[in-house]
Amino acid sequence: MVSANVCGAYITSGAFFLVFVAFNTAQALATTLMETEVANASLAALYGFFTLLCIITPKLVQYIGPKWSMLVGAIPYCLLVFSYVIPLKGMARMPLSIPVFSLVGVSASMLWTGNGIYLGRASVREATSTGEPIEAVTSRLNGVFWAVFQFTGLTGLVASSLVQLAAGKGNADAANQYLFIGLGVASLVGVCIFVFLPAQPPMTAAERAKEETERERLAAGDDLTLGSSKHATGVTHRTGGKVVAGDDDSLAVSADSPALNADGALAESMPDPADAPAAGGGATLMSTLNLLMTSRRMQLMLPIVIYNGMSLGWFFAQFPGFYAPHAGEGRQLLPTDMVGFVQGSFYLSNTLLSLVFGLLVARVGRKPVVIMAGIFAVLFLSTMLVLNGTDAVPACAKPDGEGCEPVSYVIVFALSIAFSVSDIVWESQVPAILQSSTFFEEESDRDAAQGNLRMWQSFGFAVQLAMNIFVKEMAIQVGLLLAVIVVAVGCMLYMDATVQRLDATRRLEATSPGASKSEASDHLLS
Repeated sequence: MVSANVCGAYITSGAFFLVFVAFNTAQALATTLMETEVANASLAALYGFFTLLCIITPKLVQYIGPKWSMLVGAIPYCLLVFSYVIPLKGMARMPLSIPVFSLVGVSASMLWTGNGIYLGRASVREATSTGEPIEAVTSRLNGVFWAVFQFTGLTGLVASSLVQLAAGKGNADAANQYLFIGLGVASLVGVCIFVFLPAQPPMTAAERAKEETERERLAAGDDLTLGSSKHATGVTHRTGGKVVAGDDDSLAVSADSPALNADGALAESMPDPADAPAAGGGATLMSTLNLLMTSRRMQLMLPIVIYNGMSLGWFFAQFPGFYAPHAGEGRQLLPTDMVGFVQGSFYLSNTLLSLVFGLLVARVGRKPVVIMAGIFAVLFLSTMLVLNGTDAVPACAKPDGEGCEPVSYVIVFALSIAFSVSDIVWESQVPAILQSSTFFEEESDRDAAQGNLRMWQSFGFAVQLAMNIFVKEMAIQVGLLLAVIVVAVGCMLYMDATVQRLDATRRLEATSPGASKSEASDHLLS
C-alpha cells in the first residue's frame, strides 16, 4: 500500500504536470511568438523577482505550509498562459507581458520553495517510517517528480507544433489562441489538485529523534562514523550527547539520555508526531542568506546552482535562434514550426534520464554521475563553440524554412538531447542533495537550502537573459557557460573530498569536543 508521503509526492507531480505543461510551453515559445526584446525582458523580470523573493520565502512557507504555498503560487501561472490568448503583436505586448511575467516571478518563489520543502519532508518521513536509507528515498521521490515534470515540456511543445502544422502558416495565430485556451484550462485543473494534497507540517520532536536515530543507525551500518568510532565489542553511537557502546548494529543508549528511557524506549513525555513542531524547526526570515554566509557546503554548491539557471536560460532563449532564427538574424537550419519538436526532444530525454539516473545513483553513487554530467556539459558547449558562425550544419534552401537538409535535423535534435544529459543531473540530483537530512541535519537548514536553490537558480537564469539583451554574441555566452561549468563541477568534487561527500552516507565530519553541529558539519574529519 502506498504511504501518505509517497502519495503526496505523486499528487504533487500530477499537479505540477498540469500547471507546467502549460507554462513550459509558453516559456519555451516566448522568443518564437514574441519579439526577441519583449521575450527577453519579460523572462528577465520573471526570474529577477523570483531571485529577490526567495530570500524571504522560507519564512512564508513556514507560516502557511508548503501545500498552500504551492497552491497560491501556481495561480499566476494560469494568468500568464491565458495572456497568450490576447492577440497583441510586436512591442504592443510589452505592457501586458512584463506585469504578468513579474507576477509569476513573485509567486514562483512560493511554488518552488514549497515544493522543495514538501518533497524533503516527505522523503525524510518515508525513510524513517520504512527504515530505508534517506538518500535512496530522496533520490527516488525526486526522480519520479522530475520525470513527470520533464514530460510536461514534451507534451505541451509537441502539441503546439502539431497544432501549428495542422493549421498551416496562414492560420497560426488562431491556432495558438485555441492552444493556449486549452493549456490555460489544464493549468487551472492543476491548481485545484493541490487542494487534495496531504499536508507536510514541520518535523515534530518525536520525528526528529527518530530521524536522528535512523541516520546514526545507517551510518554505523556502513562502518562509518558521525563523530564516533568503532568499539572493541561493537559499534558506538552518539545519543543525547553521550557516546555509548552496543554489541551489535542496534542502537545502544545511555540511561540518562534526555530523549529515551533506561530501557531504550521513547520517553512517555515525547510529543506525538501530530503535536506541534519541535523547537528550532522552520526557517527564520533571513535564514536563506545566513545559511549561504555560514555553510561551506552551501557555498560550494552555489556555482552548480547558478550554472543550472544560466544554461537553461541560454537553452530556451538562445538555442532556438541557432537553428530557427527570426528573419534576417541568422542561418535557417530548420523550419520555425520545428521549434516545439526540438524543445520537446529535450524534455523527453530529461523524462527518461531522470528515472535512469535516479536508479544509477542508487547503484554507483552521485559522484560518478556528477563527473559524467560535467563531461557531457563541456562536450556540448565545446561543440556549440565550434559550430557557431560556421557552415558546418547545412542551411535550408529557402529563408522561410523550406528545403532543409536531413543531416541538419539529426544534428539539431542530437544537440538538444546531449544538453539534457547533463541538465537533468543538475535539476534532479542537486535538489535531492540539499533536501537530504544527511547533508543538512537541521530542518531549518534544509528549508533555507531550498530557498537558496531557487534563488540562485533563478539568478543564473536572469543573468543569462540579461546577457541575451546586452551581449548577443553567442560565442561569448557559450564561452562563459563553459568556464562556469568547469568551476561548478570542480567545487562539487572539492566538497566531496574535503567537506561533505556527495554520497552523504560517507560523511566527513569534525570530531573535536565542543564543536557545534554546524561547525562540525563543515570541516574535514581529521
